[in-house]
Amino acid sequence: MAAEREKNAQLQAQVNALQKENEELRAKLRDEQQLRANLEEELRETEEELEEVRAEADEEKTLLLQRIKDLEEELEQLKQLMGDSLDKAARDKAEALMAAARAKEQALSEAEQARLAQMRKVQGLLAKVQRQGDLYIEERSALLGTLNYKKRHFVLQDIYLSYYRDKKAFEQSRPLGIIRCDQVRVYELEGKDQKKQFAFQLAADGGKGRDYNLAANKADEMKNWMKDIKEAKKKAVGVGIVAHGATLEGGPTTPRSPRN
Repeated sequence: MAAEREKNAQLQAQVNALQKENEELRAKLRDEQQLRANLEEELRETEEELEEVRAEADEEKTLLLQRIKDLEEELEQLKQLMGDSLDKAARDKAEALMAAARAKEQALSEAEQARLAQMRKVQGLLAKVQRQGDLYIEERSALLGTLNYKKRHFVLQDIYLSYYRDKKAFEQSRPLGIIRCDQVRVYELEGKDQKKQFAFQLAADGGKGRDYNLAANKADEMKNWMKDIKEAKKKAVGVGIVAHGATLEGGPTTPRSPRN
């Protein structure tokens, strides 16, 4: 009997557990049904909202298309007006440009004539070659980078000291270099460390530019070259005065550079 009661108790416990589990499943099912109903309601509301949005969009699209059509008509009218205005402006501009070109050409012609007249005046004062002959100039070797004196043909003309490979090159080609006498100071180089006798230096005035070391074959040649270069530098003052007068009268002038 005791065993049978124990068995009945176990069965009753299992029945109770199954009933509890069944109630939990039923409750879960009710929750899921409620959730589904809520979702269906939300879906319905969303569809209604989308329908309203779609209707508003269709209405806005209709209004926008009409506005685009109106703007296209306005643009076409504006193009016509602009075309007429541009044609007139182009004609007016062409006439103005032609008048300005004629005035500019006349002004340039007058300025050029005045400049040429002044240039001829300056060239008449400065065109003479003051001195030419062979000197040695210290140059850096392109291959080894060492400094050596090389014989070159020098020409002092106006305020420019130009040098060439030789005298024949002076007559046929452009100079190897041009030195403005008004931009250098002239010094005699002295001392045992000099590579050449009768050497002198054209030092960049104010420290701006290159220094040139030159040498002559004789002392009197060196003195004469130094004197003439100094004289050319003094002459630059007169050149500046004449050039300034040309600027005031008929435009800027520039002294003629030797053998450009």
